[in-house]
Parts: sequence; C-alpha cells; structure tokens
Amino acid sequence: MEEYRRNLSPTVCPMCGGLGNGTLDHYLPKDDYPEYSFFSKNLVPACSCNSLRRKAVKGVVSPSRAIHPYFDDFLSDRLYQAVFKGQFDTPGISIEIIDGNHPQKDILRYHLDEVISNDGTQGWFEKYWSSLSDRPHDMLELVLPCGPQNLTGSELKAALNRYRNSKDKEYQTPNNWYSIFYTGLMSDNDRLDQLATKINQLRQPIT
Repeated sequence: MEEYRRNLSPTVCPMCGGLGNGTLDHYLPKDDYPEYSFFSKNLVPACSCNSLRRKAVKGVVSPSRAIHPYFDDFLSDRLYQAVFKGQFDTPGISIEIIDGNHPQKDILRYHLDEVISNDGTQGWFEKYWSSLSDRPHDMLELVLPCGPQNLTGSELKAALNRYRNSKDKEYQTPNNWYSIFYTGLMSDNDRLDQLATKINQLRQPIT
C-alpha cells in the first residue's frame, strides 16, 4: 500500500485533481461493501469530492465507473481540460474530456460526471479565472517574457504552456486543477488575445 500512495501527489486529491487530499476514504462505499471497509486497497486519499459522490461507483452499462487511483494505468495521460464560453469577464466554465476517442472514454465520462463535477470544483475554476482576468500580469509574472514590448497571444500561449507544465511536475499529475484550467485556456485563442491585451494595458506605466 505504501508503494501505491508514494506514487500519488501528497498535495492533490487523486480522485478529482483538487488541491488537498484530506484523509483516507473508501473507494467502494462501506455501506454497500462492508466486507471491504478495512481493506487497504479500498482506502484512498481524497478530498470532499469522494463523500459528495456518495455511493456512485459504477454506471448502468459497463465499463462506466469511477477511476481508481491505485490501479488505473492511464492517469499519466492528460485527460481533462477546461472549456470557456461567453464573455471575457464572467465566462461559463466547464470541464470536458480532451480525447473523445480515448480507450477509457466511458470511465472518464462517468468519473467526470460523478466525481469531478460538483459545486466546489465549479467554484474554484470560476474564482481562479476571476483572479487571473483581473490581475494576469501579477499571477503570471514569473513566466511572462520580460521587456516593454507588447505581448502577443502566441507569446502568452507559450508562457502558459511552460506554467502548465510546471504545475504537472509540482503536483505530479497532468490532471490537477491548474493543469486542467490552463490546458483549456491555451485552446481558446480569442480569450488568449483578450488576456494578452489586458496584460499589455496593465503593464503600461502610470504617467
């Protein structure tokens, strides 16, 4: 068991990708599977997402089920991305599967619907975009190119790619919320151009 847990990030929930993993919780709900209540491989580190899914473990049709962080061997793949729709300041933000033809797409869809998508996840993505769109030059200062010249959308995308990749390494998974957020943002060229314009405006010296 220690080997399984050592391979997981100590700071990210392996069930939803959120920041923090709370305590050990049951993958198979103990009310439905009491025989596995103390089975070590049924105890996974998780945040509140695991209790919010209640008894959701598998769908009506196989192979739909929740991802198991110890045994599923596709978790090193980049699985999810944010999708932005609507106006710049207050877009609608959702999470979608990146590859609709992924071999485990039924599992990914079930896990997204039953584990990842909840009010806490939605709130984090909306608040993070609100902060980023309000002060992008501050939040991205370490990865933005230096100099007084105007930043282009393509330059911003390159900077975000470096930042996203650093979050992959920091949290030991490409499916943490930061990486999901920036993977989606890099796919939205219009929003990148608007964000670059905002950064250029905020960089202008006050006279």
